[in-house]
Amino acid sequence: SEPKRTSNELLKYFLMAERGENGEFDPHRVPKYSRGKESRSRGKRMQILEFCDQVTTNSNQIMMSGLAEIPDLGMLAVAEKQGMIEVINVQSLERVKLIKAHNTEICCILYVPEKKLLLSADANGLINVWDCQGDFKFVRAFAKHTKAVLALEYFPDQELVVSGGDDECIRMWSIKTFKEEQTMRTKQSKIGSLCRLGNSKIAVGFDKGVINVIAFEPERKVTLSFPAHNKHILSLKYLEESNILIW
Repeated sequence: SEPKRTSNELLKYFLMAERGENGEFDPHRVPKYSRGKESRSRGKRMQILEFCDQVTTNSNQIMMSGLAEIPDLGMLAVAEKQGMIEVINVQSLERVKLIKAHNTEICCILYVPEKKLLLSADANGLINVWDCQGDFKFVRAFAKHTKAVLALEYFPDQELVVSGGDDECIRMWSIKTFKEEQTMRTKQSKIGSLCRLGNSKIAVGFDKGVINVIAFEPERKVTLSFPAHNKHILSLKYLEESNILIW
């Protein structure tokens, strides 16, 4: 019998698609995967083929733009640059749902476990919300951004979604009412990444290499700003146990 796969293992398979032929990580590669189980592609870089469906042709490659683990439902959501979201069962490795989510490129996705909702954001600034318990039906859209949304984050205590991107705005909006509660205009550069720091702060990475820390209490404002790189900050990761921020 085949061993059960966890979503963490599947994420590792996806990440393998970012490695070059020699197995070394290349940050300039665009992650790709093909649908099928052809023997020619069972190399180090394409292990992801083992759990993709066999419907399309050998030459049909899908360009991934984001991943969202849905651990409480045993699923993994894969966002594609073509505007589709493919939901995969991590045990059977079969497709659960294929969602025509956007009419343009999906830039990022985020799962909100407290609400069982999946958020997807596109290159036109549209954020769509999907009900993971309701067969991934469309719930509602947030359409305040004017350009691509590149980062999403969620604060469960405040039930607040934070989004940012190319329009140089950080928008904070309620997951319950979908009403915008606050907009912070950066006036300096585009937003490439967001990372929650505990329950009351968020780190913002900009395309000019600056990181801002915004505190929610007693009022929402920037409490720290520092240069971190000389180029775009694409990713932020907070290690809560060690109180370390990685970029």
